[in-house]
This record gives sequence, C-alpha cells and structure tokens, in this order.
Amino acid sequence: MEDSALEELLQILEKSESQVFREHILKNLLGLTGTKDGLNCLLKASEKCVSVLCQLLQEEKESLRENALKCLINLTSEEPFSQCIVKVKDIPIIDQLFQWIIQKDKHADLSCRIISNITHWKSCCEQVLPYLQKERLRLEHLVEVLCDVDRHSDYHYVASVLCNLTQLPVVQEMIMDRNRCLLQQLLPFTTYMDSSIRRAGIVGVLRNCCFDTDCHEWLLGDSVDILPHLLLPLAGPEQFPDDEMEKLPIDLQYLSEDKKREPEPDIRKMLIEAITQLCATKYGRTFLRDKQTYIIMRELHKWEKSYPVLFACENLVDILIGDDPEPGMENLKNVEIPSDLTEKFEKEDQQLLSTE
Repeated sequence: MEDSALEELLQILEKSESQVFREHILKNLLGLTGTKDGLNCLLKASEKCVSVLCQLLQEEKESLRENALKCLINLTSEEPFSQCIVKVKDIPIIDQLFQWIIQKDKHADLSCRIISNITHWKSCCEQVLPYLQKERLRLEHLVEVLCDVDRHSDYHYVASVLCNLTQLPVVQEMIMDRNRCLLQQLLPFTTYMDSSIRRAGIVGVLRNCCFDTDCHEWLLGDSVDILPHLLLPLAGPEQFPDDEMEKLPIDLQYLSEDKKREPEPDIRKMLIEAITQLCATKYGRTFLRDKQTYIIMRELHKWEKSYPVLFACENLVDILIGDDPEPGMENLKNVEIPSDLTEKFEKEDQQLLSTE
C-alpha cells in the first residue's frame, strides 16, 4: 500500500461521517493488522494508526470499538506500536483499558490482551507502571478479577499482565506486600487446568517473585507456603518409602495413581526455575532438601522428554545434592563468577540446548 493511500484511509476512518463507510474501512484495516506484511505496511504510519484507533474506542457504536480493540491487539504484538500506544497523550487509553478490565466490562477480555501485549516489552512495562500506581487498589482489583472464575468472560490474560508487570522489582514488592495478601490468592492457579495461559502467567509471577532473596523465608514459611504449589504440578503418581513420603509437604504425600504432571513443558521449566531461585540462599537450600524436593525432581527427570526442561531439572538437582559454598558465600547471587568462566558456561549451555 502506498503511503498516500494509507494516509487517506486513516483520514477517512478518523473524520468520515458515514458510520457504514467507517465500519467497512475498519474491517479491512483489521484484516491488514492480521498479517506480517500488513503490520510492516502500517509501521510507516504507526503513530497515526494508533491515534485513530484510540479515538475509535471513544465511539458509542459497539462494532467500531470492538474492531478497534481487535486491531490494537494485533498491532501491539509489535514493539513499535506498543510504544506508540503508551505515548498517546490526548486520550487516556491505558487508563481506559485498565478501567474496562477492573469494571469487568464487555471489553475487558480484549483490553486484557492489549495490556498483556504492551507489558511484554519491558520498556513499555515501565511506562505502564504509573497507571498501575495511579490508584492504590488497582493491583488488588486486577487480582480480584483474575480470581473471579465463575463468570462468562475468562480474563485469563490478566495473569499474563501480572506476570509481565512483575518483571519490575517495584511490582514484585507490591504483589508481595505482607499486608495485602495478593500473592496467596494466586497460588491455587498453578494447577488451574482450564487455561494454560492463566497457569503460565501465575507461574511466571511466582518465578519473578522468587528472584527476591530477601523474601525467601517468607515465601517458604507458613504465611505463603509456596513450595507445594511449585512442586505439585511437577509431581507424578509415584509412591515413595514411608520415611521419604512423610518428609514431603502434606499436599504431595500419597498422590493418586492418576496424578498427571503439568502438560506444558514451558510451564514445567518456569516452575523449576522458580524453585532454583529459592536455592540461592542457604535457608532456601536447607528447606528444599528437608522437604524432599530432590525426589520429586528425580522422578520428573526420569519422565521428562523436553531437553530444556531436563537441563533446568539437572541444574536444580546439582544444587540440591551438591556441597554448600564456603562461609561468606552462602548467598549464590552474591558470588561473583569470573567473566571467562561465565562465557564458557554460556557456550556449553547453548551447545547442550542446540542438541535437542
């Protein structure tokens, strides 16, 4: 499409008084956003395109708003369009999307997907943060929407939004605020089999929170008790000797013969990565060993077919069965590894992963 033709199309969509004509053009634009070539074409007028679509979200006609939202979902799969939408000043579009989600509006599901796409990019995520902080209860409301599973709308992408936002340490702090009990509300969704999107998002939240070593004792303690929620999806139907079984968390003891493991390898990998983060401190390593984490990983390793998951599992097992560092080096995150060794390990990791 020529630049002049695209500009004319957007001007008509923006200013035409014919609703029928605008709807027809918008449907064609929606088709264009659904292809790689179409997105590349629209990149030439990304700011104008996003601005016009944001204006259409203010229209009373339902079909215009819905198709504009669908266009924005496709566009925000590319970072330049996401950058454009967070920079829109004349229309409070990010606020509007959050409000639709929190109010459980009919546009909430589509709004979730747009915010999820935007916050996928860390630079955009940082620009969305002020909108999250604008209202103190906004984060609580997002969690409330996610936990409301008895509705016609699914809101699974709220989990992706939360996962993306917890890339930022400040949001990790907010979600782990000990007076707000938000993290605890998310834990049951690690085994929510109705949606892999929701499970992946919540596991991502938990993994991100596990990066904060200062919170490990709290996460593993009775207030949160995160370990069973990370281990249970990785456990199978295997039975263990009574002396081993009794040391497992209660939720992992004497599982039924039809117990299934998490079916998605990417989610299994994130679960293992979260547990591995908990090994960064001496307290965490001791706790995980005492709770027989090793035997769950051992059986998972026998069953696992995905090489990236096997690789993550082996890294965790190495920590669990290995000797603890010397005094003063107990927190693994504070140990400086020489750059030449870091490069060597990274090359070996890549070689191993490329053999899958």
